[in-house]
Amino acid sequence: MSYLLEMIEGTFSYNKQENIFEKISFKLKKGDVLCILGANGAGKTTLLKCLNGLIRLDSGKVALNGINIQGLKASTIAKSMGYIPQMHNSTFPFTVLDVVLMGRAPHIDTFSSPSTRDIKIAKKSLKDLKIYHMKDKAYTEISGGEQQLVFIARVLAQEPEVLILDEPTSHLDFGNQIRTLSIIDQLAKKGLSIIMSSHFPDHAFLSAKKVALMKGKSLIDMGSPEKVINEKNMKKVYGIDVKIIDIMDRKACIALK
Repeated sequence: MSYLLEMIEGTFSYNKQENIFEKISFKLKKGDVLCILGANGAGKTTLLKCLNGLIRLDSGKVALNGINIQGLKASTIAKSMGYIPQMHNSTFPFTVLDVVLMGRAPHIDTFSSPSTRDIKIAKKSLKDLKIYHMKDKAYTEISGGEQQLVFIARVLAQEPEVLILDEPTSHLDFGNQIRTLSIIDQLAKKGLSIIMSSHFPDHAFLSAKKVALMKGKSLIDMGSPEKVINEKNMKKVYGIDVKIIDIMDRKACIALK
Protein backbone atom coordinates (compact mmCIF):
# COMPACT_ATOMS: atom_id res chain seq x y z
CA MET A 1 0.00 0.00 0.00
CA SER A 2 1.31 3.46 -0.90
CA TYR A 3 1.16 6.18 1.74
CA LEU A 4 0.69 9.86 1.07
CA LEU A 5 2.79 11.07 4.01
CA GLU A 6 5.22 9.18 6.24
CA MET A 7 7.60 9.98 9.04
CA ILE A 8 10.20 7.26 9.42
CA GLU A 9 12.33 7.09 12.58
CA GLY A 10 12.19 10.90 12.91
CA THR A 11 14.46 12.49 15.54
CA PHE A 12 14.95 16.21 16.21
CA SER A 13 16.79 18.46 18.66
CA TYR A 14 17.43 22.20 18.75
CA ASN A 15 21.12 23.03 18.39
CA LYS A 16 22.02 19.35 18.72
CA GLN A 17 21.10 19.42 22.39
CA GLU A 18 18.55 17.18 24.12
CA ASN A 19 16.13 15.52 21.69
CA ILE A 20 12.67 17.03 21.48
CA PHE A 21 11.43 13.75 20.01
CA GLU A 22 13.15 10.62 18.76
CA LYS A 23 12.53 7.69 16.42
CA ILE A 24 8.93 8.64 15.67
CA SER A 25 7.22 6.79 12.82
CA PHE A 26 3.70 6.94 11.38
CA LYS A 27 1.91 6.80 8.02
CA LEU A 28 -0.99 8.70 6.54
CA LYS A 29 -3.26 7.50 3.72
CA LYS A 30 -5.57 9.56 1.55
CA GLY A 31 -8.56 10.70 3.62
CA ASP A 32 -6.93 9.91 6.96
CA VAL A 33 -7.30 12.27 9.92
CA LEU A 34 -4.55 11.81 12.50
CA CYS A 35 -4.83 13.73 15.77
CA ILE A 36 -1.72 14.10 17.93
CA LEU A 37 -2.51 14.57 21.62
CA GLY A 38 0.02 15.61 24.25
CA ALA A 39 0.67 18.00 27.11
CA ASN A 40 2.27 21.43 26.69
CA GLY A 41 5.93 21.10 25.74
CA ALA A 42 5.57 17.56 24.41
CA GLY A 43 6.93 18.63 21.01
CA LYS A 44 3.76 18.56 18.90
CA THR A 45 4.40 21.87 17.12
CA THR A 46 8.02 20.97 16.42
CA LEU A 47 6.92 17.64 14.96
CA LEU A 48 4.45 19.34 12.62
CA LYS A 49 7.10 21.82 11.44
CA CYS A 50 9.40 18.90 10.62
CA LEU A 51 6.62 17.28 8.61
CA ASN A 52 6.31 20.18 6.20
CA GLY A 53 10.01 20.96 5.99
CA LEU A 54 10.04 24.21 7.97
CA ILE A 55 12.73 22.64 10.16
CA ARG A 56 14.94 19.68 9.31
CA LEU A 57 15.11 16.37 11.15
CA ASP A 58 18.42 15.39 12.75
CA SER A 59 17.85 11.83 11.54
CA GLY A 60 15.14 9.77 9.90
CA LYS A 61 13.02 11.16 7.09
CA VAL A 62 9.68 12.55 6.01
CA ALA A 63 8.38 11.12 2.74
CA LEU A 64 5.70 12.72 0.58
CA ASN A 65 4.29 10.26 -1.97
CA GLY A 66 7.36 8.14 -1.29
CA ILE A 67 9.86 10.96 -1.90
CA ASN A 68 12.08 12.36 0.87
CA ILE A 69 11.03 16.01 1.27
CA GLN A 70 14.67 17.04 1.83
CA GLY A 71 15.14 16.58 -1.89
CA LEU A 72 12.15 18.77 -2.79
CA LYS A 73 11.92 22.53 -3.26
CA ALA A 74 9.83 24.48 -0.75
CA SER A 75 7.42 25.47 -3.54
CA THR A 76 6.96 21.80 -4.49
CA ILE A 77 6.19 20.87 -0.88
CA ALA A 78 3.75 23.78 -0.62
CA LYS A 79 1.82 22.51 -3.65
CA SER A 80 1.14 19.25 -1.81
CA MET A 81 1.08 20.28 1.86
CA GLY A 82 -0.85 23.11 3.48
CA TYR A 83 0.07 24.29 6.98
CA ILE A 84 -1.86 26.42 9.47
CA PRO A 85 0.16 27.41 12.57
CA GLN A 86 -1.36 28.23 15.96
CA MET A 87 -0.97 31.99 15.53
CA HIS A 88 -1.45 33.78 12.23
CA ASN A 89 -2.25 37.41 13.03
CA SER A 90 -1.77 40.01 10.32
CA THR A 91 -0.96 43.65 11.02
CA PHE A 92 -1.85 44.71 7.47
CA PRO A 93 -5.50 45.24 6.48
CA PHE A 94 -5.51 42.87 3.51
CA THR A 95 -8.96 41.95 2.29
CA VAL A 96 -10.15 38.43 3.01
CA LEU A 97 -9.90 37.60 -0.71
CA ASP A 98 -6.31 38.87 -0.82
CA VAL A 99 -5.38 36.66 2.15
CA VAL A 100 -6.88 33.61 0.45
CA LEU A 101 -5.15 34.48 -2.84
CA MET A 102 -1.82 34.26 -1.00
CA GLY A 103 -2.45 30.52 -0.90
CA ARG A 104 -1.92 30.45 -4.67
CA ALA A 105 1.69 31.66 -4.28
CA PRO A 106 3.29 28.21 -4.91
CA HIS A 107 1.50 28.10 -8.28
CA ILE A 108 2.41 31.62 -9.42
CA ASP A 109 5.75 32.48 -11.04
CA THR A 110 7.96 35.08 -9.38
CA PHE A 111 6.95 38.64 -10.34
CA SER A 112 3.70 37.35 -11.87
CA SER A 113 0.22 38.39 -10.77
CA PRO A 114 -2.62 36.03 -9.87
CA SER A 115 -4.42 34.82 -12.96
CA THR A 116 -8.15 34.66 -13.54
CA ARG A 117 -7.92 30.96 -12.64
CA ASP A 118 -6.14 31.75 -9.36
CA ILE A 119 -8.85 34.24 -8.41
CA LYS A 120 -11.55 31.72 -9.34
CA ILE A 121 -9.94 29.05 -7.10
CA ALA A 122 -9.63 31.51 -4.19
CA LYS A 123 -13.28 32.51 -4.51
CA LYS A 124 -14.33 28.86 -4.65
CA SER A 125 -12.46 28.20 -1.39
CA LEU A 126 -14.40 31.01 0.25
CA LYS A 127 -17.68 29.68 -1.14
CA ASP A 128 -16.92 26.12 0.01
CA LEU A 129 -16.46 27.40 3.58
CA LYS A 130 -19.54 29.64 3.28
CA ILE A 131 -17.61 32.86 3.93
CA TYR A 132 -17.69 34.35 0.42
CA HIS A 133 -19.77 37.26 1.73
CA MET A 134 -16.68 38.43 3.66
CA LYS A 135 -14.36 38.60 0.63
CA ASP A 136 -14.04 42.40 0.67
CA LYS A 137 -13.73 42.79 4.45
CA ALA A 138 -10.39 43.64 6.07
CA TYR A 139 -8.85 40.51 7.59
CA THR A 140 -7.81 42.53 10.67
CA GLU A 141 -11.42 43.49 11.38
CA ILE A 142 -13.04 40.05 11.51
CA SER A 143 -13.34 37.75 14.52
CA GLY A 144 -10.87 35.03 15.52
CA GLY A 145 -13.25 32.31 14.39
CA GLU A 146 -13.70 34.00 11.03
CA GLN A 147 -9.92 34.43 10.67
CA GLN A 148 -9.47 30.70 11.22
CA LEU A 149 -11.95 29.95 8.45
CA VAL A 150 -10.17 32.41 6.15
CA PHE A 151 -6.86 30.67 6.77
CA ILE A 152 -8.39 27.29 6.05
CA ALA A 153 -9.71 28.77 2.80
CA ARG A 154 -6.21 30.12 2.05
CA VAL A 155 -4.68 26.69 2.53
CA LEU A 156 -7.39 25.03 0.43
CA ALA A 157 -6.56 27.49 -2.35
CA GLN A 158 -3.12 25.84 -2.48
CA GLU A 159 -4.95 22.68 -3.60
CA PRO A 160 -2.86 20.47 -1.28
CA GLU A 161 -3.11 16.73 -0.74
CA VAL A 162 -2.18 17.03 2.95
CA LEU A 163 -3.39 19.58 5.50
CA ILE A 164 -1.33 20.16 8.67
CA LEU A 165 -3.11 21.98 11.51
CA ASP A 166 -1.39 23.06 14.71
CA GLU A 167 -4.09 23.14 17.41
CA PRO A 168 -6.74 24.50 15.01
CA THR A 169 -9.33 25.05 17.76
CA SER A 170 -7.17 26.41 20.59
CA HIS A 171 -8.20 30.07 20.23
CA LEU A 172 -11.82 29.50 19.25
CA ASP A 173 -15.05 29.61 21.22
CA PHE A 174 -17.05 26.43 21.67
CA GLY A 175 -19.26 26.96 18.62
CA ASN A 176 -16.37 27.73 16.29
CA GLN A 177 -14.44 24.73 17.63
CA ILE A 178 -17.25 22.41 16.55
CA ARG A 179 -17.65 24.18 13.19
CA THR A 180 -13.92 23.82 12.50
CA LEU A 181 -13.99 20.11 13.39
CA SER A 182 -16.98 19.66 11.08
CA ILE A 183 -15.03 21.27 8.23
CA ILE A 184 -12.08 18.96 8.94
CA ASP A 185 -14.42 15.98 8.70
CA GLN A 186 -15.89 17.23 5.40
CA LEU A 187 -12.43 17.81 3.90
CA ALA A 188 -11.32 14.29 4.84
CA LYS A 189 -14.42 12.84 3.18
CA LYS A 190 -13.38 14.64 -0.01
CA GLY A 191 -10.02 12.84 0.12
CA LEU A 192 -7.78 15.37 1.86
CA SER A 193 -5.36 13.83 4.38
CA ILE A 194 -5.17 15.77 7.65
CA ILE A 195 -2.82 15.73 10.59
CA MET A 196 -3.57 18.00 13.53
CA SER A 197 -2.42 18.54 17.08
CA SER A 198 -4.82 19.16 19.95
CA HIS A 199 -5.15 19.42 23.71
CA PHE A 200 -8.72 18.10 23.63
CA PRO A 201 -9.26 14.31 23.58
CA ASP A 202 -12.93 14.88 22.75
CA HIS A 203 -11.93 16.49 19.47
CA ALA A 204 -10.25 13.27 18.41
CA PHE A 205 -13.49 11.37 19.05
CA LEU A 206 -15.32 13.93 16.91
CA SER A 207 -13.04 14.14 13.89
CA ALA A 208 -10.07 11.74 13.87
CA LYS A 209 -9.66 8.28 12.40
CA LYS A 210 -6.32 7.81 14.18
CA VAL A 211 -4.86 9.18 17.40
CA ALA A 212 -1.22 9.35 18.51
CA LEU A 213 -0.24 10.14 22.10
CA MET A 214 2.99 12.09 22.47
CA LYS A 215 4.95 11.93 25.72
CA GLY A 216 8.57 11.53 26.76
CA LYS A 217 10.01 12.24 23.29
CA SER A 218 8.01 9.50 21.60
CA LEU A 219 4.55 8.29 20.64
CA ILE A 220 3.46 6.04 23.50
CA ASP A 221 0.33 4.76 21.71
CA MET A 222 -1.33 5.08 18.32
CA GLY A 223 -4.52 3.70 16.85
CA SER A 224 -8.24 4.43 16.69
CA PRO A 225 -9.64 7.03 19.13
CA GLU A 226 -11.72 4.33 20.83
CA LYS A 227 -8.63 2.23 21.46
CA VAL A 228 -6.11 4.93 22.38
CA ILE A 229 -8.16 7.43 24.39
CA ASN A 230 -8.70 5.51 27.59
CA GLU A 231 -8.46 6.36 31.28
CA LYS A 232 -5.02 4.82 31.74
CA ASN A 233 -3.47 6.62 28.78
CA MET A 234 -5.00 10.01 29.69
CA LYS A 235 -3.61 9.69 33.21
CA LYS A 236 -0.19 8.91 31.74
CA VAL A 237 -0.22 11.84 29.29
CA TYR A 238 -1.95 14.58 31.29
CA GLY A 239 -1.52 13.45 34.90
CA ILE A 240 -5.22 13.65 35.70
CA ASP A 241 -8.05 11.20 36.21
CA VAL A 242 -10.70 11.04 33.50
CA LYS A 243 -13.82 9.03 32.77
CA ILE A 244 -14.61 7.78 29.27
CA ILE A 245 -18.37 7.66 28.75
CA ASP A 246 -20.76 6.89 25.89
CA ILE A 247 -22.97 9.76 24.74
CA MET A 248 -25.46 9.13 21.95
CA ASP A 249 -23.38 7.65 19.11
CA ARG A 250 -19.92 8.60 20.35
CA LYS A 251 -17.57 8.52 23.32
CA ALA A 252 -16.54 11.51 25.45
CA CYS A 253 -13.60 12.15 27.77
CA ILE A 254 -14.58 13.83 31.03
CA ALA A 255 -11.96 15.19 33.46
CA LEU A 256 -12.52 14.35 37.11
CA LYS A 257 -11.69 16.72 39.96
